[in-house]
Amino acid sequence: MASAYYKPCKELDICNELIEKYWESKQYDKCFEGHLVLAEQGYPLAECQIGYFYYEGLGVEKD
Repeated sequence: MASAYYKPCKELDICNELIEKYWESKQYDKCFEGHLVLAEQGYPLAECQIGYFYYEGLGVEKD
């Protein structure tokens, strides 16, 4: 049963590492896109981050 969760978690970790690298290199548009993919998959933290990107205008038009 636990093995069913291993692959999604591993993929999430890899995605988060990539998003972090984009953030550190100030590639906010790519960082936003990464969070958007996760948000569309239902990850609550990514959904919050999307709001932050819009609020600050990072990688998207400020709204």
